[in-house]
Amino acid sequence: MVQKIGSITAPSYSTKIRTSGLVYLFDYDDLYILPFYEYDQELSDYHKIALVSLNREFWKITSPIPKTKIEMQKLSYFGQKGLLFNYFTEEGQLQKNLDSLTKTAPNVLWNENRRVNLVFEDEIRPRFENTWKLYPHQRLFDLEAQIYLDINKSDTGLQYHTAAVLDGIRTWYKLPMENNTFAFINIFFDLCEIKRRELEAKINSGPLNVGRIIDLYKKINIEFTNQKDAYIKDVDRGQDYTKMLYWNEYVKEKLDIDNFKYFEMYR
Repeated sequence: MVQKIGSITAPSYSTKIRTSGLVYLFDYDDLYILPFYEYDQELSDYHKIALVSLNREFWKITSPIPKTKIEMQKLSYFGQKGLLFNYFTEEGQLQKNLDSLTKTAPNVLWNENRRVNLVFEDEIRPRFENTWKLYPHQRLFDLEAQIYLDINKSDTGLQYHTAAVLDGIRTWYKLPMENNTFAFINIFFDLCEIKRRELEAKINSGPLNVGRIIDLYKKINIEFTNQKDAYIKDVDRGQDYTKMLYWNEYVKEKLDIDNFKYFEMYR
């Protein structure tokens, strides 16, 4: 078979051409504002994703690319056989997934219906129980909580999301665990939630703009840092009953949560 190109006669042939293209999924001139949260850069991508608090309002104002039939089948498979995290599922299933995920990504989001406990391996306990009196306490425990802030711009304005997070990677307690210890840890976490609520109240009391929200966030973080340092120094790991009672009353007033009652500490 021959094919004429103008006045030139040439043999026809076929070939395969491979090419690629780049699809822009968002506007590079209007980038997302990364969430405000400190984390270890050495963590795997899986754990970094697991650290992020689910922002449901963001997905309500965002139009994702429609999923194909194959993608829906894969999601169904992972939903049945694995974990779907930060993905819309029934509340019960979402909580079940969160509980399972914290075994490998141990950050905990504050929840008014749950209290936290720190667990470490049995083989570690005897070694520290015999030596903890020989060292400064701060070497044998550390509590770390953060206020997570996510800000997103949309056609209708700004949307933000906050969460109080107990950093399970940078939190440890290698001293004997008693009822006052559990109260000590949970009141600490409650203080973070109180500051988170204060942040939201201040944000909502004025105009929503990125600069103002970030300034308020920075100020609240400074206040929380000072408060948690004062609390830890004040209560001596929960050993000072009078000081603990004071902080328990403060949390009870702000959150209507009585850690003394929950952990049976009233005398």
